Amino acid sequence: MWGNATTMPGKKSSNPQLDIRIGTLVNGMQRDVAGYIRAILPHGFESLQLTFNAGVVDLDLKKLAASVKAAIGDADVVISALGIYANPLESGEDDRKAALGWRKLIDAAHLFGAGLVSGFTGRLRGQPIDHHTHMTVTETPQRGERPVIEQLLVSRRDRRQNVQSHHAKLPRRVIRRPQASGALWICS
Repeated sequence: MWGNATTMPGKKSSNPQLDIRIGTLVNGMQRDVAGYIRAILPHGFESLQLTFNAGVVDLDLKKLAASVKAAIGDADVVISALGIYANPLESGEDDRKAALGWRKLIDAAHLFGAGLVSGFTGRLRGQPIDHHTHMTVTETPQRGERPVIEQLLVSRRDRRQNVQSHHAKLPRRVIRRPQASGALWICS
């Protein structure tokens, strides 16, 4: 994990030089997430990203966030991001669950103190990447402000031009990483 980690609400870093923290990914779908976090804390991790698949729609994220915060306790560790690694672009059951998972994680990021939700933007199976077009999915706010999910699925030839032309139109809260094919980071 790289980048400027977001601190949990009310938590201040004891070391101001920890702008870039040593981090790891934690499977948020495992049976005992809190136990796993307690087990790895002695290894010196300072930042964690909880990762999920489409099954996140069946989890109680409020309960999970509370157990994760309890496991971290007073340690100088942050949840820098939540991640979902499933394809939200097609219409199959798993694809629909993936899209719902994105929404659920965006809504729950603040419970973990995370300022980012990351993951795969998806792919249209059976079609070459060069045939993908620029797609935008806009979420209607259900409560409060919610970020726009911008999916950049453009050919390699047009990628840079499209990103630059759409740069001014995107909300400031969306972090664009066009060089990372299939990756998108979203501020919550």
